[in-house]
Amino acid sequence: MDDIPLIISHNPDDDCIEIICKLLHLDKSLFAHAVKIRPQTSRITLDQIRELKTSLYVTRSKKQIVIFERFETATLEAQNAMLKLLEDTLGNNTYYLCTTEVYSIIDTIRSRCRVVTSPTSCIDSFKKLTSIDDLLNLKINALSLKNYQIPKRDDAVLTFRNLIEELKRYYVSGSLWSVKSARLAVQLYSLLLKNNINPQLAIDHWIISTLKFIDKDTVKS
Repeated sequence: MDDIPLIISHNPDDDCIEIICKLLHLDKSLFAHAVKIRPQTSRITLDQIRELKTSLYVTRSKKQIVIFERFETATLEAQNAMLKLLEDTLGNNTYYLCTTEVYSIIDTIRSRCRVVTSPTSCIDSFKKLTSIDDLLNLKINALSLKNYQIPKRDDAVLTFRNLIEELKRYYVSGSLWSVKSARLAVQLYSLLLKNNINPQLAIDHWIISTLKFIDKDTVKS
């Protein structure tokens, strides 16, 4: 396994270990004895990081796998302590910081980690839609764009490939908005392959434009 700390960006409904195994092609048995840190009540606290540091020191002769669930809930104090822990024990242990909001993690931690984004963070929300109204109901959440963070070009390319395939189901059924959305997805995909567009801007543009396409089609109908 990679010793570089990993930030795993995923859907809120995803199981952390399952999504790690899927993204990195790892066997679930590797995580049987992993140390798991979850929010206490609603936050990951400074005391939890301190307790983790003590535990890792006691077991320092053995390499540990540490998994944080919902790391976006970590307080600033906890994140700063985590940064120090990464600096002090880098290479001795393997860290997975699972989050639904990558940019809620401080820059100094993100710069020391590799971000791995599940393509389903956008696609799974789309697959749950069964009608135009469903996507319209998601407008407020989608326009906030919090759950659609694609920091890497390769992740965005994979996301658009899957989106284009998924959209086929919708335009085959006669949804006009999906044809426009698919065309835009193909254009953005092409720009990404040429490295001529920022990955996050591509995703944001597709989401906002698709919502507009749906609005127009709804008005016409």
